[in-house]
Amino acid sequence: MTVLPEDRAMRATLQARLGHQVSTNPAVLEAHGCDENYPEVRPPLAVVFAVSVADVQEVLAWCREHRVPVIPCGALGQHGPLEPRARPC
Repeated sequence: MTVLPEDRAMRATLQARLGHQVSTNPAVLEAHGCDENYPEVRPPLAVVFAVSVADVQEVLAWCREHRVPVIPCGALGQHGPLEPRARPC
């Protein structure tokens, strides 16, 4: 997976806010990059393992600031449907 320089910079700001809770491991990104409805893998920019409400609020604020879509994922690995878009309109 090729990461664009601007995406790398955005990801660094997310990691600065949430540290080790942000994963950019290719295997983790690939595992979160597909669902049963869309078999093509489209890895996310990052995966955040939030442990508190404050973490979720921080992620949502970051996503809003950077205009990055959010795909929620529950504790059992179930997540909302993936809709392949590079950036929101």
